[in-house]
Amino acid sequence: MIRAKEILVSVIVPCYNQCQFLPDALRSIQHQKFQNWECIIVNDGSTDTTREISEFWCKADNRFKYIEKANGGLSSARNYGIKNSNGKYILPLDADDIIHSNYLNSAIKHFEKFPETKLVYCEARKFGLIEEKWLLQKYSYELLLTQNIIFCSSIYRKSDFDACSSGYDEDMLNGYEDWEFWIQLLEKHDIVYQIPEEFFYYRIKEKSTIFTSEYYEVEKRKYIFVKHINKYLNNLPDPIYLAQQNKMLSALYKNSYSYKLGYLLLTPVKMILSIFCSKSR
Repeated sequence: MIRAKEILVSVIVPCYNQCQFLPDALRSIQHQKFQNWECIIVNDGSTDTTREISEFWCKADNRFKYIEKANGGLSSARNYGIKNSNGKYILPLDADDIIHSNYLNSAIKHFEKFPETKLVYCEARKFGLIEEKWLLQKYSYELLLTQNIIFCSSIYRKSDFDACSSGYDEDMLNGYEDWEFWIQLLEKHDIVYQIPEEFFYYRIKEKSTIFTSEYYEVEKRKYIFVKHINKYLNNLPDPIYLAQQNKMLSALYKNSYSYKLGYLLLTPVKMILSIFCSKSR
């Protein structure tokens, strides 16, 4: 049985000019069945009414805490909030997203029953411009190295955050900072658990082209690969061998369905190889 009074969860809500969505996020935290939480609202240099809205919620419920800082980006705001938190567990929640009332309760139950667990997340749903279930691929460490398969609002121990060298990478200003943090946080042997229920809701809005351009996608992936090159080389199949095999298959079966399927499967490996070769020059 969980002794909730002995376990504190810190929910970190960075906010930069998202005041129109912030009350929805805070309300979803206040409605949690697991009540022993604190919510750190980090105003990352907003120019809207984030301060006024935050102060209203803090007066209404003293579990909400408000801090502010000069604008430094999402990673900087998350790190600042976590460093000013007191919880055993950390849940990052962006100011435009919301969580189900049973998310904290289910996650903490699992952590306390299976203390070897390193990270807990759940199934998810998109809402806003798009209304649909978010089809997340089943977790594996190898897949995590090649794809961003865990959303940002997953739960982990603060002690594990402290053990990471840099927390969320503050040089990553254009997205994927959560993916890089999961790669930094997790090792191949670590246990990751996905709650089989939709407890996270990701708001879909109009996005800046900087987040969707192919150039920035490639650059972000390169950055992550180079930063964690040892994890990639130690945990993925030999990229040189796979590239050679793919080249041979290309000559033999270029027009076949099997080749086209194999090409799709090996494309991520070829990308990794090209990055590695360019780094070696």
